[in-house]
Amino acid sequence: MQRNVVLTSALLVVAIAQLPADEKKEPSTKSISGTTKMAAETYKIQHAFAFEIKRSGKTNTVIYLTEEAIDQDKLKENLKKKGSDDGFFLFKPQIKLRFDENGKLDYVFLYADGASINSSGSKNMVAEVTIKDGVLSGTAKMNKPEKFFDKEYTFDAKFEAKIVKP
Repeated sequence: MQRNVVLTSALLVVAIAQLPADEKKEPSTKSISGTTKMAAETYKIQHAFAFEIKRSGKTNTVIYLTEEAIDQDKLKENLKKKGSDDGFFLFKPQIKLRFDENGKLDYVFLYADGASINSSGSKNMVAEVTIKDGVLSGTAKMNKPEKFFDKEYTFDAKFEAKIVKP
């Protein structure tokens, strides 16, 4: 009898210890995979955070694809105050994609290895997305690597993320 109580208590402790890890799961991320490469470094994309902003009266959809989880509360607060992610800085490997109201890739921001790359209208950076039932899913990639000074860079990602409301 005493042995069962100890075993039950041990299982309960294990179950309680696992709860916080489950709560830390990003509810906005459904699935994500991909990499971004800068020079000799390859960064694995493991997190996604999608949201909407207004630009010139039109709704644009933005997604951050990152190696490490972002501070969602800080970004949500920024979205509430400014209506966009302007002023939100994340100095960690990331790909930020912005899509216009028709789902066309409008802007790409890439940060890795201390390099910041902004691109708009590049035919080398392509994406296909679907927005359905509040979920952004698709792929984004560079058809071929490019150079930023002496650093060659590229990215390739597949994602599915709930569009979060601030």
